Amino acid sequence: MNSFASQPLRAIAALALSISAIGNAAGAAPAPAEPARLTVSGSQLLTPDGKPIWLRGFNWGRWGTALPEDGVANGQRGANVVRLPFRWYFNGPKADIRQTGAPGNLSPAGLAKLDETVRWATEAGLWVVLFAGSDKGAGDSRENNYWNDPALKREFFDTWAFVVQRYRNTPRIAAYELLSEPHPKKPVTTPQLRGFYEELITHIRRYDTRTPLMIGPNDHYDIGQLQGVHTRVDDKVIYATNFYLPTEYCKPSRRGDHNPNPIVYPGPYRDRRGVARQLDAAALAAALQPALDFRERNKVPVFIDQIGCVSAAPGVLPYTRDLLALMRKHQMHWAFWTYRVYHAGPDEHGLWYDDGKGWKLKTELDAVLRAAMVP
Repeated sequence: MNSFASQPLRAIAALALSISAIGNAAGAAPAPAEPARLTVSGSQLLTPDGKPIWLRGFNWGRWGTALPEDGVANGQRGANVVRLPFRWYFNGPKADIRQTGAPGNLSPAGLAKLDETVRWATEAGLWVVLFAGSDKGAGDSRENNYWNDPALKREFFDTWAFVVQRYRNTPRIAAYELLSEPHPKKPVTTPQLRGFYEELITHIRRYDTRTPLMIGPNDHYDIGQLQGVHTRVDDKVIYATNFYLPTEYCKPSRRGDHNPNPIVYPGPYRDRRGVARQLDAAALAAALQPALDFRERNKVPVFIDQIGCVSAAPGVLPYTRDLLALMRKHQMHWAFWTYRVYHAGPDEHGLWYDDGKGWKLKTELDAVLRAAMVP
């Protein structure tokens, strides 16, 4: 018996079986069929009717910022997927919905908000990638994380078992992303990260054998480390990676001493080692190549789960246009980071921002994203 199957989960399962048996004996109508899911076919994802689908859309990444109208508005822009979080053992206490001992180890208020947000997306016809944002468990905490605290790991596994059972009959769940941006500190190795994923996949498959699962590489989803987490324990796995490249451009505050002024796209810059580089469409293509090579080598789907630079980056509109043209060219699945940000100004991430005076739309960025999302 799996060591992570808790006593409460066993009791819930036994009760469900008893109720089912009573209903069948009384001639009750059979339970409704489980909603169809996407399927993994080599490097492609297929719709329930067997047609290839190219996922493109937004992150609703900042907990609690989504509004009821956002699902419809995303669809009107051409999006067909939304990536949204449940924050669990997370650095931001207002966003962290972990509550040990509650059903699913999730606070009732947080669970209600999660249910509501999933409903807004699915009722608008969007596919949902539901991800666990757990910065402390993923590596921020050296003292208590998923590689050195067995009790914490068991609780996290039980939470995932609860989540997949809760949304078992929810339509349009595209995938469950098991742990966003893992970054365990040494001496934890990439093989140990892969082992963690494989153990969690095996646990989840006790409760849900149909929904694709999503995993990603070490060091905050480093695109160059995808091969290290490739697994054969399940044939319904999607691989996630970020694309904030080059970091010196996408995050101007981290441009380094070799670039005294913000880097302009397109144009020259120096990387962290001081080597002169050119930043243009060809450089973006080269930066994406590791994901393309991984996809072709292993015949698995890849999802760029976070894409987009801060709006303060000079030339961010042509950068975004060129990068999303690559996504289209290679039919690479992607989600823009992020749809809404609050307590923010126009220079930060986000298509919509709230600077304390109401929501404001970045209209030029909106036009670029709409054009990139056209089927």
